[in-house]
Amino acid sequence: MAAFFSPLAFSLLLQLLLLAILPNPTTIFASKPLGFSMDLIHRDSSLSPLYDLSSTLAQRAEQAALRFMLRSRSIASWFANTTSMISSPVMAGPGELLMKLSL
Repeated sequence: MAAFFSPLAFSLLLQLLLLAILPNPTTIFASKPLGFSMDLIHRDSSLSPLYDLSSTLAQRAEQAALRFMLRSRSIASWFANTTSMISSPVMAGPGELLMKLSL
């Protein structure tokens, strides 16, 4: 008497059944994020604590242009004073973006 299912067909059917029953691994990890997350918020965004409600669009554009000029001068001075040793200092300052970091 011939077998109703061949071993290959049975294996395939079992795999399909398990895929249908078991939860998707991506949904498991999506519900429980691992690692950390980070939000970058522009200083002119209404989400920023540095946002000034009373400033106009023209004032924000002027302040952004001034920050750009100061930043470009600062970067130019860094390149003018370079040595053969490369380093990357971390300095606090009035930047364009704020970072929210969660672990």
